[in-house]
Formats: sequence, structure tokens, C-alpha cells
Amino acid sequence: ARGQIALFDPWDIHQFGYDLFDQPPSTFAPTDITPVNSDYPLGPGDELVIALWGKIQSDFLAQIDPEGKINFPGIGIVSLFGLTFEEAKEVLEKELSRYYRPSEVKMNISMGRLRSIRVFVVGAAKRPGSYTLSSFSTLVNAVFASGGPNKLGSLRDIQVRRNGKIVVLFDLYDFLLKGDKSRDVRLLPDDVIFIPSVGPLAGIVGHVKNPAIYELKGTTYLLDLLEMAGGLTAIAFEGRIQLQRIKDHQQIVFFEGNLAEIKKEPAQNLVLNDGDIVRIFPVIQESNEVVVSGAVGAPGGFGVTAGVTRVKDVLEQAGGLLYYALEEGE
Repeated sequence: ARGQIALFDPWDIHQFGYDLFDQPPSTFAPTDITPVNSDYPLGPGDELVIALWGKIQSDFLAQIDPEGKINFPGIGIVSLFGLTFEEAKEVLEKELSRYYRPSEVKMNISMGRLRSIRVFVVGAAKRPGSYTLSSFSTLVNAVFASGGPNKLGSLRDIQVRRNGKIVVLFDLYDFLLKGDKSRDVRLLPDDVIFIPSVGPLAGIVGHVKNPAIYELKGTTYLLDLLEMAGGLTAIAFEGRIQLQRIKDHQQIVFFEGNLAEIKKEPAQNLVLNDGDIVRIFPVIQESNEVVVSGAVGAPGGFGVTAGVTRVKDVLEQAGGLLYYALEEGE
């Protein structure tokens, strides 16, 4: 229609969240040289950058061997097995103090290149398999590396299995809708990330901010789905909501009601089933516009307001008739 620009089709929907994984996996891969927290657990393959100054000057890399030890030049073999980064610094400072007073030699320790770990992504992933990642990698890093769940995979029940037990259940909707990444755990060697099949699905179309097909988790009500979709747009009509449901292998209109009343009366807030479609309609737009075209000074649409009751009034707004206009029958 003239004067309107369609930014998207609110009746054309897709599965929510899967386009997050359209970016190349390298975009989300952690670097293997990065600052670490004091509680970072050291392991074979990690590098320590050790700088000494004062009575002696020395800079060197010390890589932790498979037995959890490093070779400290001038001091000897030091075991760091099972220690965190902070604990390792304390052990090395103690070893150094056996040979030099703190006033004679100062030491700074930082992390160099981090070790790699192998994890497995299985189930309904786009690219299931074995992945070698930085030891700083988390569940989300591994999911991105595998391309994310495929369209038959769940976004809401991603599992981390360690030594045969489920240690974390991760719901990507918490991340996508709330920015909550608190359950995005750091991975350990040989962890298994399992992506099960997608759960029940329900769609919401029409005039909501993010019309899409959403995965349901547990008991989900009509208003819960509306909240996941970001709520109503400015032109949505609260006086009507429609729920379509599959029954006897046919799609029927299962419920038609007033959205404003549902918000006030919890008993009308229906529980959704797999395959449900919720439809939100626009407000009824009444036009008080008259369109003038042809041999007038400024053709176009003109609002009919109080005091504009005759064709002559509208023609005056349109700039009047041009000299070649046919006035017969006016």
C-alpha cells in the first residue's frame, strides 16, 4: 500500500535461534593465548612465561610436561601437578627464595600458550565429531565449533557428560532471550557434549516483535510464548487472539478469544501443545482518506477532517483543477 514499507512478513516464520550459528566457527573460537583466572587448573602442555630481574636477568618459557613438571633453569625440576595458576606461582616463588632473597631477585609469571583438549560433540549437531579446542574453551565454544544443533536438534536441553554422568544441562534460550550464560561451563578433556532431538514446537505469527517457531520446555502457556516472542508490536490488536491446533490429523481453530481478558484472567491462559500456532492480528485500520488523481495541481491522498464535506473542498486541497480539466458533470 502507498506510504507503507514492509520490513518483514509477520506471517512467515522460522525456527527461533538457529541463525545464531550461521557465522563461521572461527568467529567464536577462544584464542590459545589469553589471560587466565587465578583458579585456572594447570595441565600438561600449558606454558608459563617466567621473567627474572635484579641480581640475575632471565626470560624463558617453561612447558608443563606429561608428568606435571617444569624445568626451572638454575633451580631444577619443579612439580606443578594438580595446581592452579595462583598456587603454581606460590610454589615457584618459594623455590626461588631457597636460592635468592626477594630483595635480590624479582620474578613475574604469566601464562603463555594454553594446552589443547579433545572433546566430543554428538547427537543432533550439524557437524558431530571430535574437536581439539583450547583448554579455556566452554560448552558454547564447542557447540559453535560443531556448527550448532541442526533443525532437528534441541536448543534447550544441551548436555555435558563427564565420566558417564550429566554434569550440566544448558538452555540456549536463557542465553538468547535473557543473556544468561551462567551454566556455560569450562570443558575438561574427553567431555561429551550431547545434543538431543528437539522438543515440542509451537509457533506464533502476526504482530509480535519476533514471530517464530519456538521450542517448548515443560509446561508452557500461551502468554509464555508471547513473552518469548518479545511481546506485541505497536499495531497489534489486543481484542483478538487465535490458537490453531492439530486435532484428528487436521488443523482447526481450537480457541478464539480476547488477549486483554486472558492477561487479566489466568484461567484463560491455555497450556500449549506440540504443533500449536498462535495468531496475533493487527488493529482495524479505518481510512478517512480521499484519493484525488487526474488533472489537478497536487494529486494524492487527502484526509477528510471536520469542515471538509464536499468534493469542491477536497479539490481545493489538491490545488484545484488544471486548465485542461473536463468540468462537465462536476
